[in-house]
Amino acid sequence: MAKAKGRTRLAITAFVVAILFVSVIAVTILYHNADITNQKREKTPNLEASLDIVEIQGKNSNFLGKSTPIPYNYLYITGIVNNSGKETAYHAGLIVLGYDTNDELTLNITVPLTLRGIFGSDNATNDFVLKNYRTSNQTLLREVFEVNYSSYVTISILHEGTINNWTVTPVWTNSP
Repeated sequence: MAKAKGRTRLAITAFVVAILFVSVIAVTILYHNADITNQKREKTPNLEASLDIVEIQGKNSNFLGKSTPIPYNYLYITGIVNNSGKETAYHAGLIVLGYDTNDELTLNITVPLTLRGIFGSDNATNDFVLKNYRTSNQTLLREVFEVNYSSYVTISILHEGTINNWTVTPVWTNSP
């Protein structure tokens, strides 16, 4: 009987040691995987924008030195965009969504981060911009933001109607 109790105690002790050993391995694996996930998350670009945005009535504008009025209203966006992340941001731009008085989406455009950028939001405003300002390129291919790079932006987006509220969100890709 004493031998049986000794074997039982030895089996229980071995079992407890095995559980502790497996637990330590499991916790180590989970910690290691979480650390890799956090490292991947930390090594990404992150564009932050500090922007002023106003809706300007075309009839009241002095649009980039052109005689007033112009036939369209426009969102005028100015400010600074900074890459506070750990990697380069490629194809950087802003998604601009504008809403009318009924909270209906009336403007949905992605524009590059540029100085003195003028963009049309539909065919009519695009034609006007191309004819009068010879610009309206919305390509994000050139927009590269290195780590800690900041850029001042001034962007005008011509549109029809009136926009009462809007959201502007920086966008980018992690690779060229």
